[in-house]
Amino acid sequence: MAISRRKFLKTGTLVALAAGLPLKGAAMSFAGGSSLFNSIGASPGLPLNMEAFTRSLQTNFLLTSNLGSATVKLVEVRDYRKGRAKSSDKECFSLLFTASKNVSLRQDTYAVKHYALGEFNMLVVPLGGSYYEAVFNRLY
Repeated sequence: MAISRRKFLKTGTLVALAAGLPLKGAAMSFAGGSSLFNSIGASPGLPLNMEAFTRSLQTNFLLTSNLGSATVKLVEVRDYRKGRAKSSDKECFSLLFTASKNVSLRQDTYAVKHYALGEFNMLVVPLGGSYYEAVFNRLY
């Protein structure tokens, strides 16, 4: 069975993300002591954590890729932490977005613009209908 390079890279990327690799140390050395989010274009001083996204519920995000742009609305932030993890620095949460019926987004890494959170990149996955999800898993 032949596997295309594109499918291999996409699957490999998803496996690495799902594994929740602890990237904090690598990101700190790569970015010269600043956070990973600064190195990917997020506004300095504004962490992209669950609290920041919760404050941004019911607001619009502009997603842009090489295929075009679309505006989506953040409708839910789901916390997946259990027990003692809830009181630690570790985060595991997802963002649920909705778009108008005429918008059809593919799974891709999008350049995101938001009036309060700034600009950053985010992997967005379609769930069906007009719903899309992004998952954050920080195990550092």
